Amino acid sequence: MYCIDCGKEIIDGVKFCPNCGASQGREGVGAGTAGQPEKKSIPLWSKITIPFVVAAAVIIILYANAVTGEEQGKGIDFELINAEEDHGDISELYEEEMSIEEDDVIDESSFVWKVAPELEYEKIYYCWCGFYGIEPYSGYELDTETGLFGTRQHGGHGGGDAFLFYDEKKELYISYSFSESGEFLSVLPGGLFLSENPWWSEKVNAVQKIDSDSIKMTEHEFGASYDFSNAYIDKKYAVAYGITLVSDFIFDDVDRSGAGHRTLAYYEAPNKITMRLDGKWGVLDREGRTNAPFCFEDILLIDDESAFAKINGLYGILDLRKTSLAYREN
Repeated sequence: MYCIDCGKEIIDGVKFCPNCGASQGREGVGAGTAGQPEKKSIPLWSKITIPFVVAAAVIIILYANAVTGEEQGKGIDFELINAEEDHGDISELYEEEMSIEEDDVIDESSFVWKVAPELEYEKIYYCWCGFYGIEPYSGYELDTETGLFGTRQHGGHGGGDAFLFYDEKKELYISYSFSESGEFLSVLPGGLFLSENPWWSEKVNAVQKIDSDSIKMTEHEFGASYDFSNAYIDKKYAVAYGITLVSDFIFDDVDRSGAGHRTLAYYEAPNKITMRLDGKWGVLDREGRTNAPFCFEDILLIDDESAFAKINGLYGILDLRKTSLAYREN
């Protein structure tokens, strides 16, 4: 006969299994048919518990796969976002951050002033001579710490200007500059352009799209003159650090106040640029982030941390670093 619990062969007639100790009930039970062992009975608790265990295991596996897929999806999204920031059309991001609707109320509590906006000047200019004043090329110098007139008087000579363009079809960069010594044009692909024009490489620049074939050149005894009037693809500006774009082509203008050239800013404020968006001026840094929101009537950079700024008809000296932090917190 066989044990009714463990199924092992045991001596006929024993009351307890010598292997597992289970009671065998009445004698003879377990002899089976044709010497075959009896089928083991399955405890009731196992019939109930096992399906639940299996179901739980399936749920755990499915959840693990879902989490893994979600994490992989996050990784893919992150790569796509980075690619878009580096190369794609990101104008919507900039417009969302910087544009101000007519009905918006400007939160002036985010502005941090070194000098409060109480200076009653019509316009502040910068001259190549290295001073700020309220006349384009001459007059008494404005103190960049107080905004008040100093004792020094200048007879300025104005200056020139420099422009950066991009021919998207030919992937060419174009530098055009003019000064008292004449007009100069450089049309080169990116890497060669920077090696030939290194002064563009480590500062923030404004860029416009043009068709380089449409630039008209007129030669004369002093060199050549260049006409860009038919070359513009779009009059909008983008911001670039060197020749790497950090915004899309969404801006109305770049600051060229007074003498028409941000000469001092090229050296004292290489990481900032003043742009106009929807008719208002603001300041961006070399990563395209807003340092001063686009709500000012005029801004003229002093250095990377300060600027003459006009709001509600009055000038003050804005602390760009602290304003940038306060603006982002709000």
